[in-house]
Amino acid sequence: MRNAEPPVERLIAEKAVSLRFEDLPENVVRLAKVAVTDTIGVGLAGTREPVARAAADLVTSTTEAPGSATVWATGSGSAPQGAAYANGVACHALDWDDYMHPMHGHCSAVLLPVCWALAESGDADGRRFLEAFVAGYEVNGMLGRVLATPHYEKGWHSTSTIGVIGAAAAAARMLGLTVDQTAHALGIAASHASGIRVNFGSMTKALHAGHAARQGVTAALLARRGVTASAEWLLGPNGYLATYGGQMTPAEAAESIRAHTFDTFVIEGPVGLVQKPYACCGSSHAAVEATIALVEEHDLTPERIDAIEVHVDPLLNKTLIHHDAANALEGRYCLEYTIAVAAVDRAGGAAQFSDESVGRPEVRALMPKVRRIADRRNGPEARFAAEVVIRSGGREYRRFQEHQPGHPSHPLTEAQRAAKFAAAVRPVLGDRADELRLRTADLEHVTAWRELADLILLPTAVPA
Repeated sequence: MRNAEPPVERLIAEKAVSLRFEDLPENVVRLAKVAVTDTIGVGLAGTREPVARAAADLVTSTTEAPGSATVWATGSGSAPQGAAYANGVACHALDWDDYMHPMHGHCSAVLLPVCWALAESGDADGRRFLEAFVAGYEVNGMLGRVLATPHYEKGWHSTSTIGVIGAAAAAARMLGLTVDQTAHALGIAASHASGIRVNFGSMTKALHAGHAARQGVTAALLARRGVTASAEWLLGPNGYLATYGGQMTPAEAAESIRAHTFDTFVIEGPVGLVQKPYACCGSSHAAVEATIALVEEHDLTPERIDAIEVHVDPLLNKTLIHHDAANALEGRYCLEYTIAVAAVDRAGGAAQFSDESVGRPEVRALMPKVRRIADRRNGPEARFAAEVVIRSGGREYRRFQEHQPGHPSHPLTEAQRAAKFAAAVRPVLGDRADELRLRTADLEHVTAWRELADLILLPTAVPA
């Protein structure tokens, strides 16, 4: 009978606690390892960013240090919640980390630091790590479906507001909490949900991922110590759904969550894991891909380009909020800049998103020629699609890109993933980058986390 079913808040906790490695399909394990490897890579690269260094310095200079969890940017130890914060900031600092469409946010940049810090401090094995990572991913997917676009359009940054709940679920699984404790951890985390999109294009955006990671760990640690939360944190009056808004009523939300079983997994769904080849907002990736393809196919050098039109869904303009980027942070959220630098360099990696690159004369000269046009002709199922039109010498070159590269229907190749990881990690770890990638590809066979953690220990602070 429906009345005999547990409240959905408890059901989420039950699902997170009950997940076992043996229950994970082979493809889910494969994709989780892909996400983990990629996020470690961009996180290590991100340690060189000023915001990541500031976060690391804050953590290592407070009472949270020393501890048994490594702050990547300094190589020093911290309490798990401090390491999760500093490493979460690093993982999102370059905006090169993957994202999930149902969540409208960056899942792995929050979950990886949580699982890593608790695996390291407890010397867990790779199987427990993967259980926790997938549990957190699924909880974020459940809530993402419930809140979806209306939540994001209100100005909330879902990476943090939804991510903190998944972080608590992952932390609870890493710590081996009971169902009751996990339910309380989720409720505690709900009161820490925050992050606003006005801070896109500033250092603060990266802090959102770190905040969600820290508060997820903190919520689980508090729950383990007996701290309680409302049993109706999600659907109750003045609860998470009522406060943060979404596309579903409480009854619809309850039905959606009850229907979500671990027979199918968000991470292997049609929009569940999108990886980034370009170090900027994913909303621009289809347009960047189309631009690079056009200039390469027709050998369009910058001086030959008269105009570039970029047709995108209006929703993307709410994310790409800058029009005349003054620095790299704004450049990641400026369509005019991302298209101009893509046309000039025929690339969109980390090197294209530096303050020096934003100031280059040839890029600045092309930016005014880029015109964004908002239209809905692509339809809601192709919201991240783009059509790019380049005019040159009286001729017009046009390309429609339905899916951004890295999308499940347009995935990165293994060679592209390897090249991205090498580009991100070699400047930080040198030759150890290859061994690290091999170990993460075999994550389920890691028997003690220290084996993996030792590969990224840095004797001194990461150089600028």
